[in-house]
Amino acid sequence: MRLMRIVTFFLAATIPALAWSQAAIITVPPGNFDIEGNASFPAPFAVDEDFCDFGTRFQQVYWGDDIGGPFVNGMSFRQDAAKGAPASFTVPDVIVTLSHTDAPTGSFGGTFAENMQAGGVVVFAGDIVINSLPVKGKGQGKGMIGGPFPFDVDIPFDTSFEFDSSHNLLVDIQIPIGSCIQDLVLDAQEDCCMGVQESNDLAQATGNNNRDNFGLVTQFFISGPGLIFNAGGYAGSWWFGPSHNGEGLLIEIIDIGGIPFILVYWFSYDFLGNQMWLVGLAEFSGFGPTVIPMDLPTGAVFGPGFDPGDVVRTNFGTLTIEFFTEDTGEVTFASVIGFGVGTYDLFRITSILGNPGIDGSVKDAEIGANAD
Repeated sequence: MRLMRIVTFFLAATIPALAWSQAAIITVPPGNFDIEGNASFPAPFAVDEDFCDFGTRFQQVYWGDDIGGPFVNGMSFRQDAAKGAPASFTVPDVIVTLSHTDAPTGSFGGTFAENMQAGGVVVFAGDIVINSLPVKGKGQGKGMIGGPFPFDVDIPFDTSFEFDSSHNLLVDIQIPIGSCIQDLVLDAQEDCCMGVQESNDLAQATGNNNRDNFGLVTQFFISGPGLIFNAGGYAGSWWFGPSHNGEGLLIEIIDIGGIPFILVYWFSYDFLGNQMWLVGLAEFSGFGPTVIPMDLPTGAVFGPGFDPGDVVRTNFGTLTIEFFTEDTGEVTFASVIGFGVGTYDLFRITSILGNPGIDGSVKDAEIGANAD
């Protein structure tokens, strides 16, 4: 297929054969998958400015049976439907620790340290970038009418946490001194099997805002043994749905020095109806949105007169891709050269022959990809 030949023009890389690792996205409490919680809570990120000089610490415990496992690879919260507002900021120097705990869900107590078994595992340490755009009807189901806001307050993990579901799961989030944020109220649920405790002072050993049978509605990314996430399972041709038949993406998950990267080609048209293709490359974690810088190649000519030195790569802007399953996703573009912004639903149309869900590009040569 002629699209595949373009790959060698942009980057020579080995494409690994990565198998599924039984990855799953779960919502806790399970009943809140597409239902708004009946409460709200500003912690852990939004803290009253009176406490900015002391930092904050937040713990929440979840039923082990709700989590499953054995690997927890990421988590997200969502804004409260009644109080949500566009939010864009960075929380510096955050420490997120996961731990087994025998602290019972529903009646939280003890010191922060006592609640964590064996000190836990630091799954993230660094700056958390929050870009939350609450949109009605774009909740967990990504397009359900009347659904809650999307899970777009993401905590990307640097490492996975191996979880034994015979225990409960404790999430510990420490926000450093001077990192207070206002106006980020998260969706929560009363009368469920969780509990939280919060302290507006990192020096305190216990929480001063403890709530039993209460917790933030949370999305977890879970996988079985093996690869943390099925990176290669997303490779192939994708399109934007029937309304954009004739426009689409070619996506490859490639190996650069043992690190998975996502290589994306977007085949579209300019304002005059001329064919236009964009290309971008970014490190790929597999979970949550991936922001990909996109270039617009121009300048060269077809045939014998082609000269690589004539190619001009102009910064188009960014493409943000998020996968929900191995066959569905969402893409948001933001152009810096006049093509505007927008969001499309994504659907996979081809995968490797005989192995859907595995790394590859073309499922059947007789199937006409939209980008071809």
